Amino acid sequence: MYIASQKDHLHVVECLVNTGADVKRANERGRTPLYMASHAGHVEIVEYLTSQGANPNSFDNDCVTPLYTASQEGHLHVVECLVNAGADMKRATEQGHKPLHMASYVGHVDIVKYLISQGANPNSVNNNGETPLYFASQEGHLHVVECLVNTGADVKRANERGRTPLYMASHAGHVEIVEYLTSQGANPNSFDNDCVTPLYTASQEGHLHVVECLVNAGADMKRATEQGHKPLHMASYGHLPVVECLVNAEADVNRATKQGRTPLHTASHAGHVDIVKYLISQGANPNSVDNDGDTPLYIASHKGHLHVVECLVNTEADVKIATEQGRTPLHTASYAGHVDIGHLHVVERLVNAEADVKVATKQGRTPLHTASYTVNAEADVNRATERGNTPLHTASYAGHVDIVEYLISQGANPDSVDNDGDTPLYIASHKGHLHVVECLVNAEADVKVATERGNTPLRAASYAGHVDIVKYLISQGSNPNSVDNDGYSPLCVASQVGHLDVVECLVSAGGDVNKPANDGDLPLHAASRGGYLDIINYLITKGADIEARNTFGWTVFHFVAGDGHLESLEYFLRNNTSATLGNSHDALELGLKVL
Repeated sequence: MYIASQKDHLHVVECLVNTGADVKRANERGRTPLYMASHAGHVEIVEYLTSQGANPNSFDNDCVTPLYTASQEGHLHVVECLVNAGADMKRATEQGHKPLHMASYVGHVDIVKYLISQGANPNSVNNNGETPLYFASQEGHLHVVECLVNTGADVKRANERGRTPLYMASHAGHVEIVEYLTSQGANPNSFDNDCVTPLYTASQEGHLHVVECLVNAGADMKRATEQGHKPLHMASYGHLPVVECLVNAEADVNRATKQGRTPLHTASHAGHVDIVKYLISQGANPNSVDNDGDTPLYIASHKGHLHVVECLVNTEADVKIATEQGRTPLHTASYAGHVDIGHLHVVERLVNAEADVKVATKQGRTPLHTASYTVNAEADVNRATERGNTPLHTASYAGHVDIVEYLISQGANPDSVDNDGDTPLYIASHKGHLHVVECLVNAEADVKVATERGNTPLRAASYAGHVDIVKYLISQGSNPNSVDNDGYSPLCVASQVGHLDVVECLVSAGGDVNKPANDGDLPLHAASRGGYLDIINYLITKGADIEARNTFGWTVFHFVAGDGHLESLEYFLRNNTSATLGNSHDALELGLKVL
């Protein structure tokens, strides 16, 4: 019955009903034969099923009735048949949508007219307070909008978010509907719960003709959101024609938000040089500052918008204005240059415009500390921040070998240490920047110097797994058996974190496989703690003492069993090593529990 109704096989439906088929039976989704016939538009089957007792007000699991789905699909004759059979036009889905809502949303004006003629309320609302007119305006169905208004729909009715049909038409760019609604009394200065007006949202979306229509209808360009944003601010994000329209209508180009940002700040942030040029030509102040002390030039420099920077500098924007933290456009462009090569040209342009390369922020940072480009800069390349970081530390961290070379050529100290005792070489070794490491060593950086915790560049590279740097540092005289303050060697550290290639390199260079740390841990203990079976096996083949205990009396068996490394534990048991591990009853018992 369900399938026959869906496929429009009337004679089959009649035959099934005559032989006892249940016309009210629904599938797992709650959909009856009448629902399927209504959805497909099979009016003869709809007429027959309702005549045989099918319920026109049945609904599926989503509370969708046959009338609702027929209205959605545009089947007018089915809608008429169902209404004549007693279908309730007020029955709604779980979201509160009624058949008139759906017909208006889809744009079936003939069904809209019929439903209203049969008593459907053009001002009915769903759970969000949205009317049929709201949906028709949003979707751009002018004839439906006209029909609804002519039958009493309220053009000023807003949903729970405060958004009217005019707001929705303005947001979507439906200029004909905007014109019609304003002609019918819709308020162009209405605003939603966030104080957003139709003009604001149209400006934000770049709908020029809607903006023109609203301005002509008396929309207030000075009305702002709670944060103080006005239509011109939003248009400045990239809609030049809208910007021109608003300015021609006397919008204030220097009006600031509550954060102190003008439309020029907005355009500079977005990188729209055409809007920047236009705003300046209309009197926008290139040196205006927001509440953080940021100028349009600072913002454009931070974002890497070279053409905007050039435009602002050419219009006498002050390159030396600093934020409350003391940061200039050159500081922020230099910092951003570490991640975006496009900022290099911004830095060059600022320096050429006589930006001060020596000025420091409140934290003591000069542009050189974060610079990715310096042009004839007469700054102190060894000046350190409060944490002791020099520009060379920062360049080494970022891996910019060209900057490292330049700083060294200008007298930067390759062995300078920060407050933690870290040298540029230590930092580059840890980060894996081989070319920077080579550059620093060639500049006579000390490969053996250690941090306050006794960590050498070799230990840093070993811990991080940078085998190419490990090989290079050893070739330059680094001691593979050096230890940190805890007595851990590079080999012990590499074993602990599972870097087999580094372990092999260190052992080949003379690393002692049985060198204990202060707590008695050997490289084999360290590898066993992590369950690194490949390293365990390698160290044993190189003579590691499998019977050794640390200062707590723990053997490798304790480590693999205690940490639940089943594969390593099976390896030791399979090779009958438990008997040689001091015959530890505790260790064996622990191992058996794991297994």
